[in-house]
Amino acid sequence: MVEVDRTRNICNEVGCKACCCHDMWYVTKQNEKDVLSWFPKAVATYEEAMTHRAPGVYYCKYLDGYLIHAVGWCPNLDRVTRNCTRSESNRPPACSNFSIADSSCNESRKEDGFLPITAEEVMEKIVSGVDLELEKW
Repeated sequence: MVEVDRTRNICNEVGCKACCCHDMWYVTKQNEKDVLSWFPKAVATYEEAMTHRAPGVYYCKYLDGYLIHAVGWCPNLDRVTRNCTRSESNRPPACSNFSIADSSCNESRKEDGFLPITAEEVMEKIVSGVDLELEKW
């Protein structure tokens, strides 16, 4: 097994285009204070959270937590480096738990027109240092 340094952006190193960092929906059981710590400019509104509007982050109360909808690119994404600008300890759980080459990753890739990738391909690229080809469907 290859040890991976958590400070490295493996997605970036293998050539990923941050498909998972735009037009996101997630539900969290955290409180409103947490939502606003992740997205300080988020707007609390049911209507905006449920519909595609202007780029931004919208949220509303949902069951025993909150529904968050980021329209457009995540405001925490550095578009040049494709790194998250939030520290690992201050990211939404959905982002911290997202793994390259898992079903969520490949669903995001598919929505952006890219072929799925496997964990084996990712590990091969990490070890070899070669960019992962981002072939379109």
